Amino acid sequence: MVGAVFGWLAPTLKTYRYSKSEFSLTDEDCSWMVALQFVGRICGCLLTAITIDRFGRVAIISLAAILMTISWSAIVLTKVIGVHYILRFIFGSCLGMINLTTPIYTGENSSPQVRGIFGSSCLMLFFGGQVVGCTLATYCSYTLVAAILAAISLVSLASTILLREPTQYLLAKGREAKAEKQFFWLRGNDENAKNEFFQIRSKLEATEAKFSFNYLLDRRILIVCGVNSLVFMTGFPAMSSLVSIALSPAGDFSTNELTILFEVVQLVGAVVSLFVIDRFNRRTLWTISCTLAAVFHLMAATLYYLNEQNSSLPGYSWLLFGSITGYTTVFSTLMYSLSCTVRGEFLPQKYKGAGSCTSLFINSGIGCVQGFTFLKIASAYGMKVNFIVFAGSSIVLLAFCYCLVPETRGMSLVEIEKYFEDLKRTKENEKSTVKS
Repeated sequence: MVGAVFGWLAPTLKTYRYSKSEFSLTDEDCSWMVALQFVGRICGCLLTAITIDRFGRVAIISLAAILMTISWSAIVLTKVIGVHYILRFIFGSCLGMINLTTPIYTGENSSPQVRGIFGSSCLMLFFGGQVVGCTLATYCSYTLVAAILAAISLVSLASTILLREPTQYLLAKGREAKAEKQFFWLRGNDENAKNEFFQIRSKLEATEAKFSFNYLLDRRILIVCGVNSLVFMTGFPAMSSLVSIALSPAGDFSTNELTILFEVVQLVGAVVSLFVIDRFNRRTLWTISCTLAAVFHLMAATLYYLNEQNSSLPGYSWLLFGSITGYTTVFSTLMYSLSCTVRGEFLPQKYKGAGSCTSLFINSGIGCVQGFTFLKIASAYGMKVNFIVFAGSSIVLLAFCYCLVPETRGMSLVEIEKYFEDLKRTKENEKSTVKS
C-alpha cells in the first residue's frame, strides 16, 4: 500500500516531465511533489506520536489505509497539479503514520528470535508495492493506475480487521486479562513466555512517568535518531522518487523500464534480508552495508563525471544502472531493515511514540531537502555532486554505528533496556568517582 506511492511517482514524473499532454510537469513541479510527501510525513509522525498511545497501533494503521483509499480515488478524478500537491502531502502523512507505527507494532508483537525477520517482511512488502506501482505507472493509463491502486488500498483497509493490539499497549490501558491471553496465544505458554510476560508487566509498571522533553538526552534516543537520519542521508529519498530521471536509456530499455528492474532488484534484496538479518551480528551487517553503499555511490559519481567530460565509455548506461541499483540493493537488504530494527528495539517503552516521531521528523526533513534540491544541484553543479554527498554520508554512518551502536541480536526488549540502564548507571558512577 505505502510502497505503491513511491513506485508510482518515479515513472510518472519521468513520463509527464515537460510532456505535451494535459498533465505536464516542470522540474519545479517534480521537486515540490517529492518534497511535499516528506513534509506530509513529518505531520503524519506528529499526529501519530500524539495519538498512538491513546488510540492504539491498529487505529493508526487503519486511518492510514482510509486516507490512502480516498487519495487514490481522488487521482482518478483530476489532473490538476495543485490537487496533486495536496495528495502528495496526504500520502506523505500516511507514510509517516505507517513508518512510525509498524516498527513499534512488530517489535512489541515479535519474539527476539524473529523480530528482525518480521521487520524485513514489512520491508519486503514495501518494495513489493513499489514494483506494483512502478509497473502500473509504466504500462497503464493515468486513470487506470489510480483506480487499481485505490482498489488495492481498499483491500488493505479490509485486512486491518485481522490486526491485534500489542501486549504492551493493552497493559498500559489496564486490560491485563486480554493482554495475558493474547501474549500467550502468540508466544506459547511455556516457562520462558511466562517470564517474559512478567518482565514486560513489571517493567511497564516501573517506568510509568510523565512526559518530559528530557527524553531527547537519552542515549537510546540519540542513537535511533542518528542512525535513521544518516540512513536517509545516503540517498534513498531522492533515488526512490527520481531514479527514472537519474538513469539513462540502455539498449532497448527505456528509463521507466529500467526503473521497474530497479524496483524488482530492491524487492529481491528485501527477500534476501529475511534470511540474513537475524543470522549475523548487526554491527557486522552495518559495516558491510555502509562500505558497499559508499563504493556504489562513488562509482556513480565517477560515471557521471566521465559522461560530463564527454568520455565515450562502453556500456555507460548499464554501468550507471548497476551502481545506482547496487546501492539500493544494499539499502533494501540491510540498511533499512537494520534501521527499523534499531528503532523497534532501542526506544524505551515510555518514549516509543515520541522517540519514533523525533527520529522520523528529522529524516523526513532530510528527505524533503533531498527531494527539493536533487535536480537543482544536478542542474547547477552536475549529478556527480549528489552522489559524492551520498558517499560521504555512508562513511559517516559507518563511523557512527561502529562507535555507538551496540550488538543486540537475540536480546529481548527487556534485556536491551536493562543493557542501556546498566550503561547509564556505570557512566554516572564513573562521574561520581571522578568528582570525589
